[in-house]
Amino acid sequence: MAETYPCEAGCGTIITHAPYRKTRLCVPCVRSANGRNPSKRAKGSIAMKKRMADPVFKARQLSIAHDAMRERLASDPELRARQADICRALGKSGAGRAAQGKGSEPRRRAAITRRQTMLGWCPPHLLPEYQRMIYSKRMKAADARAAIEELMRKEEANLSPFEKQLLRIRNGEVGISRKFVPERNVSPFTLGGVGSGML
Repeated sequence: MAETYPCEAGCGTIITHAPYRKTRLCVPCVRSANGRNPSKRAKGSIAMKKRMADPVFKARQLSIAHDAMRERLASDPELRARQADICRALGKSGAGRAAQGKGSEPRRRAAITRRQTMLGWCPPHLLPEYQRMIYSKRMKAADARAAIEELMRKEEANLSPFEKQLLRIRNGEVGISRKFVPERNVSPFTLGGVGSGML
């Protein structure tokens, strides 16, 4: 039978011994200890910032977080009421949007972020056309989006294969593969058997 022992942090958890364990702490206590360690926090922060620089990874993580929060709010009335109270207090405090004047830097940043979130599907050069359809022509958002997507399909049909590949790379659909370069010359001869020193 495997050896068991209590967590050294004193939380009362009984741990089953395993060869891979480096400490006699349970998982929550290890996480807590790592969270209080400044060097480990700095290392974790650098690693996460590097991963979050990838737009595909960031979008996936945000989607998971948003879905989880929506599920929790839907299933936990107490949490929903607590969050509502926090939001009301923040709104009354004036610490949020109300504290920033029109045209202020935080509002501009928020507008750019919101535009990227809501209109990330629309290429920047077609954004004025989309806005003209919405505000001047009074089209519904779904109809305007369908019209813009039709324009995008026409533009893509006129692109050369190389331009299509560049577009896919810019959109993050494909990565750029590096050309293979051998680390060292493993043989003094070419494939034809000629000594490279004779060339």
